[in-house]
Amino acid sequence: NIWAYALYFAGDLTKGIEVLQTGVEKVPNKLNTLSDTLGNLYLKVGQYDQAVQLFQKATGVFTGEDLAQAYNNLGVAYLYKWNDLQVHRAQFSDEEYGAKREQILKPAADAFSKGLEIDHDMPWAVDSYVNVMSYRGKGSELEAIALERLKQKESFDDLYTIGKMAFNN
Repeated sequence: NIWAYALYFAGDLTKGIEVLQTGVEKVPNKLNTLSDTLGNLYLKVGQYDQAVQLFQKATGVFTGEDLAQAYNNLGVAYLYKWNDLQVHRAQFSDEEYGAKREQILKPAADAFSKGLEIDHDMPWAVDSYVNVMSYRGKGSELEAIALERLKQKESFDDLYTIGKMAFNN
């Protein structure tokens, strides 16, 4: 991992990916220490599908806060795919774009939601989840749920959701 960081800071991301991939292959029980760095390198070089696959694999291995972070990373990888889809929007018909949008944003929402179920103390994941639900056109549903929960108990996540939805609208 240290060697990969050195390569990263030297600007040789491809070599850093190679080093970490070799590490994952040769020492698979170290996935927990290598996946975050490797996945983020994949994202930096535009290998979004590889990042998604790696983070999906990590969700099957991790537990506790590490599992919550793995789900967050998975959601972030889908957001990179979403940004890439938006850049290439003109290449798709409305129907194709809508289908691809949901193929990306549904699992992103699921990943952020699962991460937050495990660890509620990830405000960045709440922000991403609210954004994803807005992109999917489901922001009003999420806001209604937050408003209903606030009637029972005040929480940061619900207050933030309502505020963020107002901002997004």
